[in-house]
Amino acid sequence: SKVYILFNIIYFMKKYSKLSWRKNFDQGSNFKVEREYFEILINGKSINQILGSWGNLCGIFGRFGFEHDKQIINQHFLKGKPELDSGRIIISSCNHCGDIGCGALTFKLIIGKDIIWKDFRYEVDHDDDTVNQQYDKKKRFKFEEKEYKKYFKDLIIELKVYYASKDKDSQNNKNKKGNKYLQNIKNKLFSLKNKNLPKK
Repeated sequence: SKVYILFNIIYFMKKYSKLSWRKNFDQGSNFKVEREYFEILINGKSINQILGSWGNLCGIFGRFGFEHDKQIINQHFLKGKPELDSGRIIISSCNHCGDIGCGALTFKLIIGKDIIWKDFRYEVDHDDDTVNQQYDKKKRFKFEEKEYKKYFKDLIIELKVYYASKDKDSQNNKNKKGNKYLQNIKNKLFSLKNKNLPKK
């Protein structure tokens, strides 16, 4: 019936995608360095799985510090100055340095009653003229506003804990190195002292 068809059309138009994340680790290869990062998933799949893998790109979260990640999250709500002249948002970037000059996967964000990610592209510079339209322009994802906000709120908390843990591990490693260095000095001094003792 027409009512049934109309209902299905409305349902399809209102169907929302779901965001999640996972922590990934690149083992390293000819094109990648060993790297731990957070990867955004849409409906349980990575953006590379959805659009097709591209070079040495990986997720941007968990790589460049908590303040950097907060700025990127703000851009997901159109807050602050966008990093790119094109106005699109980076979702994955070069595994080595994260610089747009090495290439990055970006999308256009629309915020209204719903949140929409669309127009996924591969960009190779800050200038919009250098955009390489690699991906299907019809591909888009719609998110419910409340769930979208909750996702990024939870992600910020997770990233804060992650970076705090990394800082603690880094400090512990420094302390271990420092203790090892002091122990070596003590051993050398003890050895020199024994050498200088008169023989019986």
